[in-house]
Amino acid sequence: MFLLLLLFGFSLLFWNLTSSFSGKIKFIIPAFFVSATLLGFFFREITFFSAVQTFFLIFTCIALSLYIILDILLVCLKILRRPLSLPKRKIAGKIILITSLITTTSFLIYGIPHNADYKIETSKITLKQNSKPFTVAFFTDLHLDPLFKQSKLERLAVHLDSLQPDYIFFGGDLADITDSLLNEKGIDKLMQTVTSKAKKGTFAILGNHEAYMESVSSNPANWMRHVGMIPLIDSTICTEHFCLTGRQDFHVARKKNTERTPLNNLIPNDSSLPWLLLDHQPHGIEKDHQGKKPFLALSGHTHNGQFFPGTLLIDLIWPLSYGFGNLDGVNWLVSSGIDSWGPPVRVGSDTELWYLQFSP
Repeated sequence: MFLLLLLFGFSLLFWNLTSSFSGKIKFIIPAFFVSATLLGFFFREITFFSAVQTFFLIFTCIALSLYIILDILLVCLKILRRPLSLPKRKIAGKIILITSLITTTSFLIYGIPHNADYKIETSKITLKQNSKPFTVAFFTDLHLDPLFKQSKLERLAVHLDSLQPDYIFFGGDLADITDSLLNEKGIDKLMQTVTSKAKKGTFAILGNHEAYMESVSSNPANWMRHVGMIPLIDSTICTEHFCLTGRQDFHVARKKNTERTPLNNLIPNDSSLPWLLLDHQPHGIEKDHQGKKPFLALSGHTHNGQFFPGTLLIDLIWPLSYGFGNLDGVNWLVSSGIDSWGPPVRVGSDTELWYLQFSP
């Protein structure tokens, strides 16, 4: 589905760009923009092409949105029998191209430092009486890639050292490069420093981007173990404070042609402890689930839209795209992530670290 939408989007962009020019240049300009975007996507492990992808992916999103608005307007004018002349259509197309380039540049100037400067969100969560208090630092969607600034992990370690959480939860989407490249860059050592800040343990799940890592012969679960995380893949573990279930990601399961374990089979035996759930994508729980429900579920994935037009569309895609809410009778927290996929840019959304204080 994603590839079909991508193909449709590029085809529509190509057609609109060709309609905005005349002569040979009408094919040269759209071919340049589309090919640059695709090159950046397929060779994103190389820093130069990651930078190319950043610029042209933002440009594509903005330009395509504006051209769709123009196309709808042209259809309406044609229905009203007041069609726009061809010269005016070409002028409008050129204006959108220039506007998109200027807007893309503005997004980069504002959005890159905004993406780097994550917020620390704090929330107090009430447990039933006689429960032991504990704290959790929760972050998700690292998306380690050639453009990721390692200074963010260094700052994260400092902030975690200050917060002194009992536990660290990681909500998936570790990287968009191979685990061997992560080690070459020394990111494994930085992550070991990050996970060491948990007093009692660090738990993690896989996200949909771990399917990419596995497709290029990486083993994200083993890499997580290497840096001090305990990956939970459709499994439940109990500590002195809680029981935690980590779900297999929907996309990873589909890639492996397997089914996710029914939640009923993952219910913890110890009913005296609060039951927490980590699930990368906030789809909710199975509609036919009849047993006990988790006390609180934590997700990421949505990035809260990341930047325009995603920030306008995200609520149409997900019933709970950000923050606290309720899905299928379960209290749910969806984080916008500590970093971003593709362009390291945030406009209209924030990157964040959650500090959760559980107490009776």
